[in-house]
Amino acid sequence: MSGWISVDEKLPGEQGFDSEDVLCFLNGHCALLDAECRKGGGWGIRLGFYDADIGMFRTGGRPDASVTHWQPLPPPPEQTA
Repeated sequence: MSGWISVDEKLPGEQGFDSEDVLCFLNGHCALLDAECRKGGGWGIRLGFYDADIGMFRTGGRPDASVTHWQPLPPPPEQTA
């Protein structure tokens, strides 16, 4: 499944408003919790949103300029009785 959308093509949400939470692909940045970083990679996936006031994504509560792609979250699982 490849639902990644380039930030150069489209941003999430309505123009001028903060977006809903989305999955963010970060290129050139990662934290110690990213398995690929421990293997020498330079990418990661985070939950974040597009902050319209600052014109960039926020991941982990901080502005993040390394987001290159995003995709909507999948629907939650169905509850069983």
